[in-house]
Amino acid sequence: MGLKEKFKYEAPLILSDYQVLYQNKEKLRPESHTQLMLTNKRYQETFDEFFDTIMNGIERKIFIPVYRMADGEFKFVNKRLLNDYTKSEILVSFKSKIKYFIKNNYMYGRRIKVNKFEILKNIFDPGYQIVAHGEGYTRKEILHLKGLFPKWLKNVSENGKLALHFVKRENKLVYEEAIYKFMAWIDNNKIDINEKNYLPFYHVYAIVNGKRRTYLFKNRKILIVTNYDLKKKKLIEKYLYNKENVSKVSFIKISSNKSLIDRIDASQYIGKIDLALIGAGIGSINILLQLESLSVPCLDIGYALECMANDNLRKDRMFLELI
Repeated sequence: MGLKEKFKYEAPLILSDYQVLYQNKEKLRPESHTQLMLTNKRYQETFDEFFDTIMNGIERKIFIPVYRMADGEFKFVNKRLLNDYTKSEILVSFKSKIKYFIKNNYMYGRRIKVNKFEILKNIFDPGYQIVAHGEGYTRKEILHLKGLFPKWLKNVSENGKLALHFVKRENKLVYEEAIYKFMAWIDNNKIDINEKNYLPFYHVYAIVNGKRRTYLFKNRKILIVTNYDLKKKKLIEKYLYNKENVSKVSFIKISSNKSLIDRIDASQYIGKIDLALIGAGIGSINILLQLESLSVPCLDIGYALECMANDNLRKDRMFLELI
């Protein structure tokens, strides 16, 4: 049975903490969205199980990598290189990139901080591509990463959780084409998605923003792995110390656009932290797996990390509001 056929159930995004949701500042009913499910469990039930798993990992010092995947990640695994495109497809892509650059100065429908040089390089250099979230790689790097990515995903599936954005809005699957292609890629690479390792996407946001986050943070030693400047670092520290009452915040800095190939050294934090929070775009999977020696839960929280530095972002996506 293929992955697509395994998802026989749906669960509305109903959690007791959240009576109202927001997406791009729009107010939504939790029932307006559903998550594809492998079983007929309620959304609250799977969240409670996830919360217990992470708390157990903190208390017992267990490495639990949690990796989120949405449109950018789904498209990356099936990404075609420029050499695979026809001339007409390259022309259409070129015109589209130019339009975004001139009109909006953002790419892929997201307002992201991308160096203009990177965007221009992506447009005019046939050997260089921005894949998503501002991450840019050479053709050689992408070929290498395409070989590594299935192995990384299998590692996470065997040791942690894959938080997949298999979400419907008003009965229509968001990112439908990309999701079905991703499901076929999963089948082809023989990666087992099952009840144990499958996680609804927004559970990751809810665990760090909902009422029970106090158990996650209070008096804990937290490691943050992301790209940051001094201002962002201070804002995250202020939030975690003042609002969440953590006992210690440490940081590892990564690049702004090469997280899939970044190498980090976390050895100095072995035995010294309780929880790691990662914001590294598609490359979060690379960062997560380099933190195994810490023997703690490692959560790819992405945009939720940005919200710690900027409270005004909390209505951009669902389950980011503090409860």
